[in-house]
Amino acid sequence: MRLLVFGGEPLDSRTLLPWFDAHPEGGCRVVNMYGITETTVHCTWTGLTRRDALAGSRSIGIPLPGWTLHVLDPYGRPLPPGVPGEIHVGGAGVARCYHGRPGMTAQRFRPDHLSGIPGPGCTAAVTAGGCATTGNWSIWAGSTGR
Repeated sequence: MRLLVFGGEPLDSRTLLPWFDAHPEGGCRVVNMYGITETTVHCTWTGLTRRDALAGSRSIGIPLPGWTLHVLDPYGRPLPPGVPGEIHVGGAGVARCYHGRPGMTAQRFRPDHLSGIPGPGCTAAVTAGGCATTGNWSIWAGSTGR
């Protein structure tokens, strides 16, 4: 195996310690790809190492091409790097609505006025996330989801 890909919800990298113990680094690249239901598949990626697992990294990496991420306060205003808020995902691949759930659609989907990419944008399923000054995105421990 040359590539091991995890995808979906935030990954607790500590669960990978047995893998890294059994498989020396360099033999197989480990990648975490994060994506919320509203993006259908993935919108970010990051490589993972044993060092990340030991540190308990909750990184979701950087946006894939065509996607944007912003951390917003409860009023939809951007927050600076390092300040926790709600992650807002934008891009052409964002769903338009929740089928048959207009109330939830109105709550979770907001116009994407920050990225300049056409599409509605949506608010991610986590409430505690942010962007480091390096541009690397994280879901912080204790995130409660919707």
